[in-house]
Amino acid sequence: DFELEKEDIARIDNAFKRTIIHVPTNRIRILPSRDELVYTTMKEALENKFNLTPSPSELAKDILNNAILKPIRLKPAPDRSGKFDYELTQGRIRYWAWIIAYGSEKPIPAYVME
Repeated sequence: DFELEKEDIARIDNAFKRTIIHVPTNRIRILPSRDELVYTTMKEALENKFNLTPSPSELAKDILNNAILKPIRLKPAPDRSGKFDYELTQGRIRYWAWIIAYGSEKPIPAYVME
């Protein structure tokens, strides 16, 4: 049991501060995963062949009904001279739900993990 001083709390907050940015979805690479089921195309996401709950389509309806969407997490692409600036690390279902809801034209809220 201990108490942190306000100054220490502020230091910790600043060290782990995340800024939400809005990233064009076409600049994000979806990589396969060894640890989780991943849809890599819109067709797969719409089919929901892995029977994920909520499905990308169900989550898209929630997004359109003003449900709060936790930002996806990205990391910078190793080679930013190509088509993609980022790689998706967390939030794959949210990514597809966003595209189902808004198309690929509206940038998605994201944290970029350096």
